[in-house]
Amino acid sequence: MTWLVPPRQILSSLTCCTFVGHSVSGMIGLLAAEQQRGRFDKIITLGASPCYLNLDGYEGGLDRDQLNQLFLAIGSNYHAWAEAYANHAVSRPPEHPAALDFRNSLMAMRNDIALTTAQMILLGDYRDRLDAMTVPTVVLQTRTDPAVPLAAAQYLHDHLKGSVLEILETSGHMPHMTSPDIVLGALHRHLRDTRSAATVGTG
Repeated sequence: MTWLVPPRQILSSLTCCTFVGHSVSGMIGLLAAEQQRGRFDKIITLGASPCYLNLDGYEGGLDRDQLNQLFLAIGSNYHAWAEAYANHAVSRPPEHPAALDFRNSLMAMRNDIALTTAQMILLGDYRDRLDAMTVPTVVLQTRTDPAVPLAAAQYLHDHLKGSVLEILETSGHMPHMTSPDIVLGALHRHLRDTRSAATVGTG
């Protein structure tokens, strides 16, 4: 996750902003807005999910056995997992620049930190928090995302009052890297009517 603004300065220095967050950063933005509603004008998420597990009829994308196998792979042979996951996540061939960039960023992490981060993200379940969130939200989602099924994006949209769901005509969990023009077009559309003092982005 890369912060364009140091996190300690975000809530202390801004009185009203539009927050753009990719994947887990999108959920972080929603949770922050729940706590500090007056500081957020709008939230735009890209590939965000309130829960990655299949639970009680909810389709998050992973069952318990798959999740346990994933954690085992990260812990036992992290480099092999990172190389395979990079291609899977971006939904592009191994030689694609986005796949190479993402793989290199994964390889730069220590395996114990990567495992802890993966557990923190994938074991989270924030579905019970969504109905209380009132900041206007745009949910951007690719047509095919290996990390977040359309059903999870639809659930997010259905439980965020007044939210907008836009399906981007591209694939992969990293469309800002693989299809930047499509993502920029969507951001321009949804930022056009936003009257905020600043825009904070994470990805």
